[in-house]
Amino acid sequence: GHSASASASRGMAAQRGTLCAECQSTEGQAKLRVAFGVNVCFNCEKARKGVGGKYQMMSKKRAKDEYLLTDKQLDAAQGGLGCIKVPNPNDARFGEMSLFLLRQVEELALQTWKSSEAR
Repeated sequence: GHSASASASRGMAAQRGTLCAECQSTEGQAKLRVAFGVNVCFNCEKARKGVGGKYQMMSKKRAKDEYLLTDKQLDAAQGGLGCIKVPNPNDARFGEMSLFLLRQVEELALQTWKSSEAR
């Protein structure tokens, strides 16, 4: 049957440490693991991505406007934050939007401003 293979793949996910941190039963989404270093499955992310949610996302533009982060800080290739690319919901012609994890943006902004005040 079907259940044997499902539990086998779940066992492998557990060994790799890729199970969803929220429900512990479903494989986390690879794109979010790569971008943010978090393991969360689609359903759990969906349930927690509203305002104030653990997986709330924000656009690059907002991260720059509201948190005054720089392009470098928002570029994983330069040691900045990772993001996921999604089609622009407003206009597909504008290409992809970069979405960042709000709590990571807030954390980075906090570190940035704390260190600048310390000087």
